[in-house]
Amino acid sequence: MYSMAVRAFDALGNASAWSSSYIVITKPFAAFLTAPANNAVIVAAPGTVNLTATAGGTDGTITKIEFYQGSTLIGTVTSSPYQYSWTSVPAGTYSLTAKAYSSLSETAVSSAISIRVDAPPTVSLTAPANATPGTIQLTATVS
Repeated sequence: MYSMAVRAFDALGNASAWSSSYIVITKPFAAFLTAPANNAVIVAAPGTVNLTATAGGTDGTITKIEFYQGSTLIGTVTSSPYQYSWTSVPAGTYSLTAKAYSSLSETAVSSAISIRVDAPPTVSLTAPANATPGTIQLTATVS
């Protein structure tokens, strides 16, 4: 907290009375998407991406955090810990952000992070078509 005193003068040199006030300086309200890490590769499609966010910087409290994929709202959390499980996520690359709201009517959006969701590998046994007695040669395809 800072104290400030102000006194005004006119063109003739007449002075006003001193006026005092107090100033409180707080950090700007900010939001942070803390998980997953930027450029994370998640092998789970279709699967679950676990999101975690936090916010702070004011004298107020966090009232909610919204999670976005691009401009699409994917989930809202109203109590700590601010974690959301985004389910049934198909393979692809996604841009994620968190938007926080405070009890002082402030909002803040986190920096965007990029994640890639990959499908797990699949294996198909392609030969032999039918088992026969003797030596069996196996052939498989992985994708």
